[in-house]
Amino acid sequence: MLRDRAGDKRQSARLLAVLVRSVAIVGTVAAAFGPAYAWLLLRLLYGERWSDTEAPAALAAYSSYILLLAVSTLGFPNPKPLDRLLGVVALPIPTRNGSP
Repeated sequence: MLRDRAGDKRQSARLLAVLVRSVAIVGTVAAAFGPAYAWLLLRLLYGERWSDTEAPAALAAYSSYILLLAVSTLGFPNPKPLDRLLGVVALPIPTRNGSP
């Protein structure tokens, strides 16, 4: 029984580490390339109507803001909200007797 709990904690820790790395990578890519390519993205997707307005500047600022949002949501001061988040998002892992 104790081994299963220790294994579950290790598996949860690995999952959290993967999620943190993924969020950091996505946020860094958005912050690195978003401001430079916001105008081009709007030009290709929506044409001159949107690319000649202030929309590229807003999209560039938002793409930098994504990194701040991603990192700040992972720094919970209390672990209880994170436990609740992982409990809602993660599927229960069935044990040997078939119950979660």
